[in-house]
Amino acid sequence: ACSGNVMSLRLDDNGRVQGLTNNCFWYMFNGCAGLITAPELPETTPVQHTPEPVEIKPYVSPTPEISVSPNEIIYGMLARYARGDDGEETLRAEDLELLQRKDSLSAYQWESILAFFDAARETEIHYGVLPDGLNDTDALCIVVMGYQLNKYGSMQPELTQRLEVALESAKKYPNAYLLCSGGGTAEKNSKVTEADVMSEWLVGKGVEPDRIIVENKSRSTIENAKYIFRKLRQYPQIREIAIVSSGYHILRASVLVQASLILYTKSIDEAPVRVVSNAACRIDKEDVSNARIVKSILQLTDDEELLSLVRNEDFISKPS
Repeated sequence: ACSGNVMSLRLDDNGRVQGLTNNCFWYMFNGCAGLITAPELPETTPVQHTPEPVEIKPYVSPTPEISVSPNEIIYGMLARYARGDDGEETLRAEDLELLQRKDSLSAYQWESILAFFDAARETEIHYGVLPDGLNDTDALCIVVMGYQLNKYGSMQPELTQRLEVALESAKKYPNAYLLCSGGGTAEKNSKVTEADVMSEWLVGKGVEPDRIIVENKSRSTIENAKYIFRKLRQYPQIREIAIVSSGYHILRASVLVQASLILYTKSIDEAPVRVVSNAACRIDKEDVSNARIVKSILQLTDDEELLSLVRNEDFISKPS
């Protein structure tokens, strides 16, 4: 049992009870038969608890993702590439990451095209004949780019020089196919095409006709690239290409042909045919600019939205 005065639990300094409600003790001790006196309680000092201050940060609404279409990403990326902007590679990586979230196939294609373009700009041009070490089987195709015919259909000297390089390369790689590419460009003779005249010249020099593939519809380098892809689809054994053209034209021809092979292969799982080498004749003309090549790549897409952007005269101008 306990002893003591329970009232002392609530006495103030003047001995008066503080803040007890009616019947308080009755409810507390009703039925308790052994309580004699309240225990002595140690004197305590109330502890004041001050809560730690909580930093309340101002509300910042989330920044919405910029609404930009895949074509706008592609156009901006290639325009910077054409201009050679500072920091282009870093911005290209950011563009490709954004494009990946919107269209993974497109991101793969454009990353592959620009990677090839980078490499092709550093690739040596081989004059006179293809270099050693290429695939000496029918998996290799030597693609000979055509050139504007004379008014009545005869070949200009530059085209003949390209064919001479192709002939020497065909002798070096006797199992390779040769693809002659070029359509009707004779002003006064619509029946004659570059590719047909080229094929006849090669056969006349001893190349077996069954090695020659004729693509005779294209009238420009952009069309060459498009129709070469279509022709190669008929020859699934061909997996590698070597481009033959004039020295100033090698970069543009190589990049456009490879770009077409990538763009028109509509699956990430299907490896496109690869441009692996080149051979050229020496012609004293200025090299084709990177800006012109980039614009031509965009024209390969046949995408009307992209084409409308390309028609903009300020395509490669510096942004303000």
